[in-house]
Amino acid sequence: MPSSQGVIVLGMHRSGTSVLTRGLQSLGVFLGDEFLSTRPDNPTGYWEDRVIVGLNERLLGQFGLNWEGISLIGDAQWQSAGVQALQDEAIERLQSYFIPHALWSFKDPRTIRLLPFWRAVFRRLDVDDRYVLAIRNPLSIAKSLLRRQAMDAATSHMISLVYLVPYLHEIAARPFVVVDYDLLVAEPREQLARVQRALGLPFGEAAEIERFTTGFLDPRLRHTYAGFDDFDTIPYVSPLIREAYVWLSQLATDQLPTDSPAFWTAWKRIRTAAEALIASRTAPVTGEAAPRATRNEGAESGLPETCKNTSQPGHHEFSFSDRNLFDGTGVRLFVVIGAQRAGANLLREILNSHEQLAMLGEILSPSSAPAHWQNFLKGQAPGIFPPSSPRETEALLDRYFDYVLYRIRNYWLGADKSRCRAIGVDIKYYQLRRLAPAEWNRGTTPFLLSYLRSRGATLIHATRRNVIQCALSALIAAQGNLWHNYEGAVVDRRFAVAPETCLEYARTIVRDRDAFLDSAKGCKVVESCYEDLTGQLAGAAAGGELPDAPGPLRDIAQALGVPFGFRCDGRIRGAINVPYSELLSNLEELSAALKESEFSVLATTLS
Repeated sequence: MPSSQGVIVLGMHRSGTSVLTRGLQSLGVFLGDEFLSTRPDNPTGYWEDRVIVGLNERLLGQFGLNWEGISLIGDAQWQSAGVQALQDEAIERLQSYFIPHALWSFKDPRTIRLLPFWRAVFRRLDVDDRYVLAIRNPLSIAKSLLRRQAMDAATSHMISLVYLVPYLHEIAARPFVVVDYDLLVAEPREQLARVQRALGLPFGEAAEIERFTTGFLDPRLRHTYAGFDDFDTIPYVSPLIREAYVWLSQLATDQLPTDSPAFWTAWKRIRTAAEALIASRTAPVTGEAAPRATRNEGAESGLPETCKNTSQPGHHEFSFSDRNLFDGTGVRLFVVIGAQRAGANLLREILNSHEQLAMLGEILSPSSAPAHWQNFLKGQAPGIFPPSSPRETEALLDRYFDYVLYRIRNYWLGADKSRCRAIGVDIKYYQLRRLAPAEWNRGTTPFLLSYLRSRGATLIHATRRNVIQCALSALIAAQGNLWHNYEGAVVDRRFAVAPETCLEYARTIVRDRDAFLDSAKGCKVVESCYEDLTGQLAGAAAGGELPDAPGPLRDIAQALGVPFGFRCDGRIRGAINVPYSELLSNLEELSAALKESEFSVLATTLS
């Protein structure tokens, strides 16, 4: 018989796993004390063991993923040597720190994505593993992620599907209980009692329960709430994540037992549909090598031997090979960097009207476009990303941009780009830290910026002076699922934007902008201000030609070494040109909040 019982907390990020874990402590469950530090987005603590979190992050890295990654993990990948080595580390951590206690728990939202790994660990240790699954309305999760990091709702819903659906069946035969975060906040004692009954736990001392319910739990920290009726008001919610939440809610309210045949039959159908949807959006991470066709064929690592790295792990200043990325081709690299809705899409359409320039959209966002990063990785050896060292990472990026140039020169639709003199890509602020080697100190300059500086890339900083309008544009786009202002796009309703959500989004833009400018010192930076760019468009000739006048387009042409030759080709014509005073149903409330904020000077710009 197992002598150690582990209660593992599962759940999507921002779904109440931290509160639930602290509640388990009041029942006498050992959590340890080596936790991650608190942060503003979770001031009462994460209650996450540092070692477990670090191990899970490295495990995701084995599959080329981070916590936001939405690719499926192939069965063969769980058997790789790197995964097996991490399994040994997990066993050592549990044996030395948790298992000496008869009743213990750990939580990390990543765990639910990695259940095949952890179930194998528990079997090897003969642990009596039991589970608590935290759920929350996916609309509330999306709002919380929007507040924390300006993540759009569609991405949030896809991540929720990836977390909740593929591996829940792993615990079907184990004792588990589902707890809804909103019910936990509303009736903490009753929900703790449900957990105690379902998992056979001691109920804990009355003083500890009281300390949790009246001292720790603060309903004011729940900044967002959504009910079932709210699904009918949001048109862009994935039907699958809605259905998954509805079924889980029946377990959380004891309408169905956890061994309900009706639940598991429905869940099998949801899982099949969700995996098909995820696979259609991203490249599955498999254990099989895919064929490769690149100009640089390296040695054993598959990477070209062109790099001269002299770095030490964790340092952010090291000697790259320091060359022009496209030596001998006469082509330059440029990268447009900025916030969502800061004009990058408009700028891309204008730059692509120039016969010597070519620019791709958001290469780090899910897309079917072959030259986007996720699709490029399909053609690389499994496990190649993330590389462990800066040297390997810069070599992989060199290979990627070589591939981008190849695709542009040979497969550009609608124009001949075989003689283009500069190619560019679009990367958002929040994506800058994604392409980093395992050894990189993430508290320093983003690796990607160091790489671009070493390759002599020109950074075009897409800005928008009116950060409130930038924030509103992103929030309305998310609500209406309307991200591109192409001709024929229509806004057929009004939108309510919570003032605090708008203000926090604007503050995020300002913080990200300032952080970028500080990190980009030493890079070639050209500013493309949205307001100035649209001002230049106003001077377009009848045929669409843009005048060679002072402004961001002239600066960009000079920086990239091409003659001025831009036009507004009609693909974007301000199809949506509705004043915010007509778009917003709560204009007065929002204006009043702006007047009391640090953005008060922008309050009058809504009309």
